[in-house]
Amino acid sequence: MVSRNGQWRSYVLVGVGVLVTAAIAACGSKASGDGSNDVIKIGNIGSYTSPQSTAYVGTVELLRAWEQDVNAHGGIKGRKVELIIKDDQGNASTAVTQVKELIQREKVVAIVGQNSYVDSAWASIPQAAGIPVIGGGSYDPPAERNPAFFPSGTTPLPSAYGTMQVTKSFGKTMGVLYCAEAPICEQSLDLYRSFGKQVGVQLKLAQSVSASAPDYTSQCQALIDSKVEVVMINTAAQIALRIAKACYTQGLRAQLVQPGGTVTREWLNEPAAQGVRTIHFNPPYYYDSVAGMRTMLKLLEDNKQSVTPGGGAIFSYTGAQLFRKAAEAVDGTVTADALKNALYAMKDETLDGLAPPLTYTKDAGTSILCYFIGSIQNNAFTVPEPSTGCAPKDVIEEAKRTSGS
Repeated sequence: MVSRNGQWRSYVLVGVGVLVTAAIAACGSKASGDGSNDVIKIGNIGSYTSPQSTAYVGTVELLRAWEQDVNAHGGIKGRKVELIIKDDQGNASTAVTQVKELIQREKVVAIVGQNSYVDSAWASIPQAAGIPVIGGGSYDPPAERNPAFFPSGTTPLPSAYGTMQVTKSFGKTMGVLYCAEAPICEQSLDLYRSFGKQVGVQLKLAQSVSASAPDYTSQCQALIDSKVEVVMINTAAQIALRIAKACYTQGLRAQLVQPGGTVTREWLNEPAAQGVRTIHFNPPYYYDSVAGMRTMLKLLEDNKQSVTPGGGAIFSYTGAQLFRKAAEAVDGTVTADALKNALYAMKDETLDGLAPPLTYTKDAGTSILCYFIGSIQNNAFTVPEPSTGCAPKDVIEEAKRTSGS
């Protein structure tokens, strides 16, 4: 929760990894999702077989396990939940078509746990239809600016602010290698520059990297030549690790500060990863002191699925749990409007530790200000000091007014 002096008293959460996905099955139904039948229909969309698909490993399987578990325990308010999953493949046109199908043909009452990195292309569609987008990946501008979105993790502006605050503790210059496949990777640079100026860090070098590149010699050398003190490699986990190892071999010894979802168990025994700091939207799978995380891990174990889910899977699961919490609070039929009213009623909701404090602003985009910090030390995930942080609300509101993100 947020105390009177603004300090966030919640669970300490450390590094999380982001990994790949499998095949997607979209289900049809004879029942309507408008609250008039025995099924509550919800949709999900993600870039599950895109060039950045390693960010979403296990997501579909975890969502299916969640759906089965909810229904095995009586559903929600006595009604079964039907989850329809779409894979946009990272293609904006495909995503637009699929979101229209979910809303217009399938009549879903909400889009839940989305992990589409082209959500900027379709965000206006649920907004116009009055359909809430509940939780999921909160890394793109719609999560913070579109009133139809109800983020279940740290939003882009506070996350970027937190990244630069952590960077500041290691140096005054930063270099970023960012994914060439997803537009949000490049768009984030403006946030790093802006918040960097505020806290005293210069973004000195920024270059794109492709997942399919045969090597990263030139990018690594550019980082070395720039003499930056801190480096971020903002791409999917396996690719980021490959780049980190290549640059380390070439002699790069700058401090690594990474988005939490890019650091997985595979990083633990790599010399290049020792001392890395990570910024997280939601808790990682291995922080099992969190009640909500223990529930998720048991669900995975019961379904004989991997108990080391990546960040994308955790984003979607947290969104599904946020939907469930809202739906259970509805007095009467579960409709889109009823879900939104239940979400607006939430104050500093953490979903048993799965999320930073969640409070939503009616008819306006919502910033989730708090984030988590993790580290790797001596080949193990560790909790650094400080272990959590929150961006100042006035700084984020000003950034909303003056930036396009």
